[in-house]
Amino acid sequence: MSLKLVHAVESDEKSWLLGQQLAAHSANLPASAIGNMINGAITLFVFYGTVSISVLATCCLAIAALVLYRMKGMKIAALSSSSADDLRKVITRVEICAAALGLIWGAATGLEFAYATPAQQMYLGILGSGMLAAGTTTFRTCERAGKLYLAFSVPGYLYGFLSLGHFPGFAAAGLLMAYTIILFGNIKHNARNFSDSTRRERALLASSETIQLLLNDFE
Repeated sequence: MSLKLVHAVESDEKSWLLGQQLAAHSANLPASAIGNMINGAITLFVFYGTVSISVLATCCLAIAALVLYRMKGMKIAALSSSSADDLRKVITRVEICAAALGLIWGAATGLEFAYATPAQQMYLGILGSGMLAAGTTTFRTCERAGKLYLAFSVPGYLYGFLSLGHFPGFAAAGLLMAYTIILFGNIKHNARNFSDSTRRERALLASSETIQLLLNDFE
């Protein structure tokens, strides 16, 4: 087999795998979009009167815009005529959205700690932990996107806990760092498992088709 043919086969497999990753990510998109909208609306309600409504509204609109941006990218990926270049552009779009969503949620949550009442701080802690877990699940098939989401969101949460200036806040920051390390490892593990399983499924399908062709020859 020539080097050019080997390269073409490898390129085709990478494009196919990228399409599978985006298809799996697309399946999670509706739930992710609804979750982001609901969390934004609840946060706006919880902090109404504590934080400027214009700031809250701006954050909610930014999240809505990013969700729509992601959905547009998934429509491109769903087209049967999508080329390898189109798929790479879509995965880049997903990664940009992951980083931006992480930054918005992390920064907004971390900065709100300074204005929050003890009850609101409890809400922010629950919100932050939930968003970290949700982000890990949403981007589990796109390793780089998942890591970018964590990398851009965790500093905001960390700042919020440290800004409390007392031992429970410092302890929460330590737990956050421990959980972050675990989540980074989980993202890498899930992405690798997804790639391996989809490749095995493709190989099994190709084998079954070959066997069927051989059986047809004997009929």
